[in-house]
Amino acid sequence: MDQLQVHHEVFQALKQSFNDDSRLNKLLNCLTLPPMFTTFRFDTSRVECEPALKALSSCLAKQCEELQREKYDVFLHPSLPDCIIIK
Repeated sequence: MDQLQVHHEVFQALKQSFNDDSRLNKLLNCLTLPPMFTTFRFDTSRVECEPALKALSSCLAKQCEELQREKYDVFLHPSLPDCIIIK
């Protein structure tokens, strides 16, 4: 995977902070990878959990079908009732 490109001054500041090119390169490489999870919170005073989850799941399933890609797992956070997780 390609290394993240950053402004020259930012790169120099990071390089000076890390004092180790291999650690800096590992960080820059990691930053090019997409996150495993996407989370977002919603206002439970306006939307109930289950309808929000079903609507989002349906919308994402339709999009995945159109793009011919693997479906996302969409579920409520186990501890935060106003947080939906997409994996």
